[in-house]
Amino acid sequence: MNKIFVFFIVLTLLSFSVNCVHASFDSNYGTTPDEYLDCGAWAYDPVHIGSSVYGSAAVSCATAHASLRVVAGIRDSNNHYNSKEKYCYNASSCSISASLPYNSGLNWKTDVSGYVAAWQAYYSTDWIYIP
Repeated sequence: MNKIFVFFIVLTLLSFSVNCVHASFDSNYGTTPDEYLDCGAWAYDPVHIGSSVYGSAAVSCATAHASLRVVAGIRDSNNHYNSKEKYCYNASSCSISASLPYNSGLNWKTDVSGYVAAWQAYYSTDWIYIP
């Protein structure tokens, strides 16, 4: 019980300290945490580091699940796109970053597709200008 409480406190603090988009599970699917109501998908604002721009994404759950899948995508305003996919097994979280070469003066966005069993969510950040 204490681990779940601490997990939710950390997620709450993270949501205030990082501008992100969160997708929670459909409230019509399942009735217990084992039926995937305890997870969410997160897309984080793109970050320029060196010669690349990175978009990170994650799937986080309050409990461990047999399989989590996360796909992070990064897009620029010239419509260049790249994505990376990762599977995590017997885990409560799974994250990955995708990157594109940096070009000055463009807008950028990150998207996430998250999967746990039959559940799927897709969200993206707003466009972020990187000078």
